[in-house]
Amino acid sequence: MSYAMYELAQNQSIQDKVREEIKEVLNNDDGVILYENIKKMSYLEKIFQETLRKYPPVMYLTRKPITNYTFEGTKIDIRKGQQVIIPTYAIHHDPNIYPNPEVFDPERFTPENMKQRNPMYHLPFGDGPRNCIGN
Repeated sequence: MSYAMYELAQNQSIQDKVREEIKEVLNNDDGVILYENIKKMSYLEKIFQETLRKYPPVMYLTRKPITNYTFEGTKIDIRKGQQVIIPTYAIHHDPNIYPNPEVFDPERFTPENMKQRNPMYHLPFGDGPRNCIGN
């Protein structure tokens, strides 16, 4: 949350946009803050996703495969039990995946932009059965 607040303080136009969204949603429901209302705040969600991209809670993930695996079209093998390191921070800051990665841009997480990207390029909490229960 502190990184999101920092980015909002640095980006007045983003702050204004999310503030308007919050006011609109809350005004439609007598100002009551409910989980259902928060789920209606799509721009706020984009801000949180972009914050997690720019400031991932973990710099890397580790996994150990339960079977041998060869990457399709290559001779690269990963043996059962071999530790694999997934560099989350590096993926989230790769300019080939996220142009201008140091710029805070919640629009990266519009449905259209997300469809153009492999879902494995956004791993703030990992993926699979050991993923964050909040996802």
